[in-house]
Amino acid sequence: MNARKLVMLALFTAVSLCLFVIEAQIPPLTPFPGIKTGLANIVTLFILYRKDARLKFSGMDVSAVVAARVLLSAFVTGGAFVLLFSFTGGMAAVAAMLLFRRIFKGGLIPVAGVAGAVTHNAGQLATAVFVYKSVSVLLYLPILVLGGIASGLFTGFTVKVVLNRLDKTKGG
Repeated sequence: MNARKLVMLALFTAVSLCLFVIEAQIPPLTPFPGIKTGLANIVTLFILYRKDARLKFSGMDVSAVVAARVLLSAFVTGGAFVLLFSFTGGMAAVAAMLLFRRIFKGGLIPVAGVAGAVTHNAGQLATAVFVYKSVSVLLYLPILVLGGIASGLFTGFTVKVVLNRLDKTKGG
């Protein structure tokens, strides 16, 4: 791995961690626990969909950024117990977004955001079933799917706007 790529991955990790910490300070937007905007996921989508021919990032690179952010966020917030939930949700989301990007070449970034957010929630619920040894937590799935759709659209459209602005800046 060259130095430029390593620096960029560290920068993406730092920005992602900052967005996570900012989001942790925002009061809940709904009365349902676990529904968040997914600000840190903006960075994940950005890495996946940026069009810089000089510096390509692999799925492993994206996974490393998410894993580092999850680990560092557990240290920052003191949430060691949620580390497992965040890690499985984050890795499931990355896998879904990578698959989505491979199947649907090009755009559809907001839909990829939805795929990632919903899969993140599903990964966390699967972990909860394993940890609590109860399938009753799956009753929360419809609420988390609706929250995932909303947050995925928000993060996806945000990344789409940012990438469009960057393209205009480079071209103009």
